Amino acid sequence: MKIGILSDTHMIVPSKSLVELSQGLFSDISYLFHAGDMVKSCILDIFGDKEIVAVCGNMDEDDVCNKYQVKEIRNINNFKIGIMHGWGSKNGLEARIIDSFDSDMDIIIYGHSHKPVNYLLNGTLIFNPGSFSQYNNNRSAGIINIGKEIKAEIIYF
Repeated sequence: MKIGILSDTHMIVPSKSLVELSQGLFSDISYLFHAGDMVKSCILDIFGDKEIVAVCGNMDEDDVCNKYQVKEIRNINNFKIGIMHGWGSKNGLEARIIDSFDSDMDIIIYGHSHKPVNYLLNGTLIFNPGSFSQYNNNRSAGIINIGKEIKAEIIYF
């Protein structure tokens, strides 16, 4: 199963590059996870019938915060996945997010820092896709493939 991962898109309407992503690299995803700071929830409409798991971030408008929670946990193919945007200073951000979840998580996805992260910590994949903002010269997104095991990668644009 292929999961597309976004965070920190900071858009009020889908950009051309987000539309291209939805029609290209993310065209065959089963799920889209968005780790907050989308700003307007309508930007996710371009992903059509894809299953969307999203959380609100500190820059999101009311329509996002009324639709999505601050934290979500999903079980997909017997893997426990947590997603949260993050808050406060970037110093200590990752530790605060990890501490917000139970120790039995298989994957923790977060945003806020705009810094891509992809590594294992005590058997848990810690993953931040970075920022896909149109204002970011180093846009990035993520792909997580879940089969018998988890394979994750950061994609740079």
